[in-house]
Amino acid sequence: MKVAVVNPVSSGKCLIKSLEDIGATVMKIYEDHLKPDHGDFFVFSNFEETVAHLKIHGIKSIINGSEFGTFITDKLNYLMGFAGNDFFKVQSRINKYEMFKQLQKSDLKCAQSFTIDSYDELESLHQKINFPMFIKPVDSAGSDGCKRVNDFNELSASFKQIHGCYNLLGKKNSSILIQEFIEGEQFIVNSVSLGGKHLISEVYRVRIDQHNGVPIYRSIITLDMPAEGEVYSHITDYVKKCLTSLGVAEGAAHSELRLTNTGPCLIEVNSRIMGPVLDADAFYCAFGYSQPSLLCESIIHPEIFIRRLDYSVSTPKKHFSMVFLRCRVKGIISNRKGLENIRRLPGYHCIRNLPKIGYQSVNPLLTTGDFGIVYFCHEDRVLLEQSLSILHDMEDENIIFGMNYYE
Repeated sequence: MKVAVVNPVSSGKCLIKSLEDIGATVMKIYEDHLKPDHGDFFVFSNFEETVAHLKIHGIKSIINGSEFGTFITDKLNYLMGFAGNDFFKVQSRINKYEMFKQLQKSDLKCAQSFTIDSYDELESLHQKINFPMFIKPVDSAGSDGCKRVNDFNELSASFKQIHGCYNLLGKKNSSILIQEFIEGEQFIVNSVSLGGKHLISEVYRVRIDQHNGVPIYRSIITLDMPAEGEVYSHITDYVKKCLTSLGVAEGAAHSELRLTNTGPCLIEVNSRIMGPVLDADAFYCAFGYSQPSLLCESIIHPEIFIRRLDYSVSTPKKHFSMVFLRCRVKGIISNRKGLENIRRLPGYHCIRNLPKIGYQSVNPLLTTGDFGIVYFCHEDRVLLEQSLSILHDMEDENIIFGMNYYE
């Protein structure tokens, strides 16, 4: 089967590998500013030319390869007449403000949100909002531009800092989202959909720290099933309703939410696989599949995927965790001597996406996996949690990477 993947950067590279492993022939489509330096690919310039190219090459399915490809993927599927997400709701999947408006129409709990385009609009909100609030670009990723603000002075300063700047998606921050801060534990729900039915692939509890109001992802760990079966059902039932409301009918989604005193409350849905790096072997060790492999199966072997929908809960074979390695200061990496101590921790599986010696960290607070991602997998949850605690202490003490610091 011939499949096209749009903007396969970040974890999209893992998706390409999964497609090739299952026997698909893959066409890579990149926007010009995202294209690699070499390789066989098609550069997107406009929809008419791209549709003609897809038809000539007999492409049968189009997949979103990253947070950069949502709109192009959805429109190409619509123009080609392929099964895809509801194109008439595409703005609710790429614009966070439109996302919350759509959820409100469906009577689904979500945070109070405002979108503003100018400082004058910000001042007009002064009497309408209650702090703390959360400010972020309407369209970005990787925690770029995100910050908790506790009063109007902090909100004003943060707005001026990000408004008009270009974000991680290469887009200008012309609109800024001001959102009610959601109190509660944070969770990730990954899924793959087929024909409007949603299969939950993984659910994680998230450890997030804050640095001057900026959320910092530290690690994620699978729920302790079946002990947390009630929590699992509560949040996954809610996420499925959100996916349906937002027009997600086909393909992968990565949803983030918080569990409040009054129930689950969505942070955002991303209609793509989780990023930034997914090691297939680590996921297979814990689950017997990965989210990319399930996505490929839904396209290449839908008859097998459909049988999975009969199982309401997927319990991992082992407890599983991902750690987004951190070094909180800017600097240039001089050595990676501390990695050997990580590799000795119980449950250690592998490290991926390690930075090279000489790598210069510009913004170490972003959730882009720049310092590497460590995977853990173990039958004993207590032992695994102890390993995570030790690793986070090593990060906080700055003993993993040797750094030449600069301000």
